[in-house]
Amino acid sequence: MAYESEEEYFAALERYWGADELDWDVIPESNAGPGRIGVGGGIWASTHVDRLVDAGFTHVVCAAEELEALSLRLAGHRLTVLPNGTDDDGQPKSPSWFGRIVSFTLDALRDPRAKVYFHCSAGVNRGPSAAYVVLRALGHTPAEAFGLIRDARPKAGILYSDSADAALEALGFTGG
Repeated sequence: MAYESEEEYFAALERYWGADELDWDVIPESNAGPGRIGVGGGIWASTHVDRLVDAGFTHVVCAAEELEALSLRLAGHRLTVLPNGTDDDGQPKSPSWFGRIVSFTLDALRDPRAKVYFHCSAGVNRGPSAAYVVLRALGHTPAEAFGLIRDARPKAGILYSDSADAALEALGFTGG
């Protein structure tokens, strides 16, 4: 089906996905503090934004290239959104991609009330990999970061963890 405009396309997505609950999980404890990091699937409807806001989330990292415009449209007026998408193609991700995520998130977390939601389409690879790089930047070891995410969201694949670790090294982060 062809859509006449981007607005029509977004409205159709929201109608289709709006009835479903947001597919997400919160990491209960990390070096960021209790419950300050969430990870999951796409923001497909305004009801998903309502759920995030109700849970106290203030920031969103959209790691899915195909959802950047929709995330901005639905959440941008209520949450601070970083549209930093990439393809879920199994290829290594660049240090600059991870660097934008780390910079945005560490800046947000300076506010003790801030909470950040990391998402892609399904919440399996790109969103969890974005959360992983932040946990690593906050001082968690690779095993700790992986475990925190997988304990909260067992279906997370975190396919890009090797790229995240290489990016942190290239960006000069130490620890963990």
